[in-house]
Amino acid sequence: MSTDQDEGVLCDERSIAVAHASHSRALVFLTFALFIDVMHRSAVRNEAAWDLLALAIGSGFISTAYRIRHKSLILSRKVIWISILGMLLAAIVAAVSAVVLKKMG
Repeated sequence: MSTDQDEGVLCDERSIAVAHASHSRALVFLTFALFIDVMHRSAVRNEAAWDLLALAIGSGFISTAYRIRHKSLILSRKVIWISILGMLLAAIVAAVSAVVLKKMG
């Protein structure tokens, strides 16, 4: 067991894992909230929201880089291919969405 020095609370592995899981879920919520805000700004208000999109994508890169650095994420060929395919799929969806929105507006 370890002690959280700020609060003097005993922490075991389970409570640390639960804390990490809660932070992960909070990050997912914030990321999707940013994506929804970006879509709203683009579709409804006709504003560019690249700053918010950069925050959402940047947080993913930071998390991935941290895990790679601390050897928590093992980069196999399968992981790399899935990542590349995911990025390509996202680019295709973005391109199709841009074309559809341009034709609508």
